[in-house]
Amino acid sequence: MEEKQKLNAPRDFLRGAAVTRPSSPALLTPSHFTVTCATNPQPRPPDPPTLGQTHTPDPWVIITRTQQELQELRRENQRLLLKHKDTSSTQYSTHHTRYTHSPEQLRRDSEELRGEVKRLKEELRERERNISRQCAEREELSVELLHCKDELKQNREKLAECVLQREQSERELQCSKEETQRLQEQVQQVCESHSAEISALTHTNTHLQSSLTAATQEVTLLRQNLEEVISEKEMVQEQLSSQSSVIAEQADTLQKLRSYIGTRSEEEKQHTLIQKLEKEKEALIMSVELLKVRVQASNDILALQERELGEQSDPLHKDSRAGQLLSLWREKVFVLLVQLRSRDLQLHSEKSQLHNTVCDLQQDVQKLQSQISVFQHSLQDKTAELELHNIHSQELKQQLCRAVEENEILKEEKDKNEKSLRDITNTAHRVCECVEQCRGQMDSAQFQMNTLAQRLSFATKRLDTVHGLLLRKEALRKAQQATKPPDPPASDSSCIERLKAEVALLSSERDQLTQELKRTPDLIQSALSDLQQQLERQVGHLTQALSCSKADMEECELRRVEAQRQCEEHEATIVELQAEVHSVQQQSEEQEGTISELRAEAHRIQQHWQTGKRFQLCNYCSHCSVQY
Repeated sequence: MEEKQKLNAPRDFLRGAAVTRPSSPALLTPSHFTVTCATNPQPRPPDPPTLGQTHTPDPWVIITRTQQELQELRRENQRLLLKHKDTSSTQYSTHHTRYTHSPEQLRRDSEELRGEVKRLKEELRERERNISRQCAEREELSVELLHCKDELKQNREKLAECVLQREQSERELQCSKEETQRLQEQVQQVCESHSAEISALTHTNTHLQSSLTAATQEVTLLRQNLEEVISEKEMVQEQLSSQSSVIAEQADTLQKLRSYIGTRSEEEKQHTLIQKLEKEKEALIMSVELLKVRVQASNDILALQERELGEQSDPLHKDSRAGQLLSLWREKVFVLLVQLRSRDLQLHSEKSQLHNTVCDLQQDVQKLQSQISVFQHSLQDKTAELELHNIHSQELKQQLCRAVEENEILKEEKDKNEKSLRDITNTAHRVCECVEQCRGQMDSAQFQMNTLAQRLSFATKRLDTVHGLLLRKEALRKAQQATKPPDPPASDSSCIERLKAEVALLSSERDQLTQELKRTPDLIQSALSDLQQQLERQVGHLTQALSCSKADMEECELRRVEAQRQCEEHEATIVELQAEVHSVQQQSEEQEGTISELRAEAHRIQQHWQTGKRFQLCNYCSHCSVQY
């Protein structure tokens, strides 16, 4: 009796349930959660993009929003669990009293349970619809992920093309570096050859100038010598009185001439002077012997004439006309002999002087001929050097033309490299934009997945709560059946069994769906993280390659500017060398003119000497013929 008094009636249980159910917020429909999520002040994440859309939402933003919603739902679930713990004791007592009443109340409870099961089925259907919608969204996300993978593949192909272009640009830069180095070496060689040629030309120019000055000095000395010889000839003709003075003057003139010419030493001068004096001595001895012979002959002639005149004349008439004629004849013969002797001496001195002058002039002519031959050889050398210099200048011009062409080729290659670099930068920017778009899409997808995961976890917790309530009701029902007589209707037990089977099926489906939904965000998160890491690595490689290519292009531009500056300097040096070559050609032409003048002067001197020699020989022959 006491136990029966402690138990409550089913209507009390129903009344308590009716009283407590509206106040208990433990059980809420999924539509209520969807409404609360819709009325949430946070912005609703955008719908997943389709394949046809160009601007897709950011998946990372969606994932972060989903995570925030999950956190809010978890907090709300904890709050509901705390409230449910407070109301569980009161509900247990009310449920216990409910199942102790009559079978009619049990039927009503079973009908309520059927309505609750129907409501739960509707909630499960709605959850299935939500899950199907989430699966569709997941499929869309997978399609979008495939699209991102395709874009990533395209970006990788573009990256490979960029890498190939960069390698090609590096090879072109290496070729341009080698070409610029080769050009620098050629320019250095050309500079060295130019400097050597300039030094050689300056040396030859100074040598030619010194030889020209020496030739002009020699010509002036020869002219002075000729003038002195002419003056000395006049002086010798005036000073025929003394042979010693003539010999001394001849020695002095020879000494002066030899000192002016400066080609022989003192010993040779003394030797030649001694030879000349000996020759003059021999000539004088011969002339003295001839004069002795002539005087003796004239004495014999005079003796014969005097004898004939003495035989013809009468000794008594010594003072007659015959004696006077004889004395006059003797005086006349003596005067003639004196004149003849003086004329012979004069001719002999003139002959010896002319012979000496002829020897000196021959020596001078030989020296001039040797100098002329030397000048001719030097002129031939200079002409050969000029021809070589002209050939070398032509080669330098050709090299300069080739360098200009190579410079143009390098400029074209630089333009091509700049264009390829711009293309690489544009592709890199496009890849970065695509990566940013993919990152935004992944963020939005992650946010959506987090939101869905939060909602799913909240739904699973609500399902666990519903399952716990159902189990609690089942336990209370079993306890009530154990306390009351065993006369329950068969329909209630079969209905409860069907409800149990449906609840078990629903719980298994729910567990399977929760496992799939729990596994899906992890897979998407791992795929997104891998994709993000790959894109970050690719972007890093692209930025590094872009910086390297920019540095290479700057270095190539600096080298090109340096090569252009060196080419301009070489052009200036070539212009200076051409001016120097022109001046050297003018100097060589002037030297050729001076050499031709020297040749003409030497030829004129030789002709003058030959004419003077012929005139003197003619005079000598005429004198000899007149004398004999």
